[in-house]
Amino acid sequence: MLQRFIISALVAAVVAMQAAPALAQSSSATLALPQIIQQGRDQLSTQRADQAFALFRQYEPIHAGNPQFDYWYGVAAVRSGEPFEASVALERVIAKQPQHAGARLELVAVYIQLNQLDSAERQLNFLDTLNAPTRAQEAIDRFRVIVAQRRQKGTESPRLISLSIDMGYDSNYLNYPDSFDLFANTILQGLAILEADSTSYTNVRGMAWKRWNAPDGTFMEGSLLAQARINHNSEASIFDTNIVHGALFVGSRIGNDSELRFGLEGSQLWLDNASYRSQIGLTIGWQSSLNKDHELLANGAFREFRFHEGRNDYIAWSGDVEWRYTLSPLVRLRAKAGTDVELVVKEISRQGGDATKLFVSAHADFFLSPGNQILTTLGYENQEYSDLGFAVFNHGQAAIRSDDSIRARVEWIFMPSQHWRFSVFGQYRNQTSSVDFFKLDQSLVQGSVTYVF
Repeated sequence: MLQRFIISALVAAVVAMQAAPALAQSSSATLALPQIIQQGRDQLSTQRADQAFALFRQYEPIHAGNPQFDYWYGVAAVRSGEPFEASVALERVIAKQPQHAGARLELVAVYIQLNQLDSAERQLNFLDTLNAPTRAQEAIDRFRVIVAQRRQKGTESPRLISLSIDMGYDSNYLNYPDSFDLFANTILQGLAILEADSTSYTNVRGMAWKRWNAPDGTFMEGSLLAQARINHNSEASIFDTNIVHGALFVGSRIGNDSELRFGLEGSQLWLDNASYRSQIGLTIGWQSSLNKDHELLANGAFREFRFHEGRNDYIAWSGDVEWRYTLSPLVRLRAKAGTDVELVVKEISRQGGDATKLFVSAHADFFLSPGNQILTTLGYENQEYSDLGFAVFNHGQAAIRSDDSIRARVEWIFMPSQHWRFSVFGQYRNQTSSVDFFKLDQSLVQGSVTYVF
């Protein structure tokens, strides 16, 4: 916040010193160019930057390329919090008038906001050659301090350690249909009726994460997560789970707005205190800020899953793409889509053989205040197996299993301080299937308390 205030104050100081030659132009627009510039300057001087920006943007198709117009358009964009628009306009100015000190100084502020520190330093170095007046030189010196501070912050090694306790209710911990007779329409009908059952539960979760940044833009990240779930329904105790997951990543920034990383990961799951499944994998991730509002993420992974019952072992290839759009300071939209392909690795393999999963989800995040958020999700998933199977769950008839599920979730997060976080979420999932046994619905409700060290 302090740096943004300093940047705005410095840029405001140099605007008064700026003088750029006016190019007389006739225009078919309602206002002539001198009128546009004068009206925009008046709006800027009376703290109406949004109006000035709207005015200049309206006339950009007509006057773009005119250095005087582009300069004031860039100034209005800076004041309105539109650094990308500002950079385009101001770069047009210096393309035609390389000695335009005001445009270059404005660009310094823009590049700092966009975290393009190398570009900001190049402008400062050029400004040093122009024998700037005292006030402008003071602004240049202050900008150099800010750039140095940003670089120092970029080499810091942030960390996060948290401990959480969850209390929840699961309406269908078995993932069973509401009621299913394994021997329906046979002489054994009624002997094996499977029904959905519920349980309350407690989770204890811990997480440790740290990132090491190097001055050249490379970095390394490590994380360790652990969770223990205790089901309170005595019959559900055989599904008590313990999970440990660790990951290590190395990566590098690409340009000013993108990041590429590679990682190793591994996990172990225990079911009812007995080893159930282990997993190791390789991952790759890419993240890029397209502009201040749009962000794109892509991930890929290869994982190997080994079970205590070896016949269930499989390897999996996965990939997903996520788009994030900041609609306003209060609303962020996200969309995600991906696929998982599971390939069995044993001759005597799990029922159904290989499987392919496709998923897509839409999210809307609402930032009600600095400490209040509401996160919403609507997701769809399709899962299809390659081989005939599941006869024991289908009245003796083997079939190709194909599932479709829809999930809806709403979560409220409250953060009264930097150390405490409280959350409550509710989730509903409904699944249909080509094999009736796998038709189900499930509701989850959970409250959590997290302390961040």
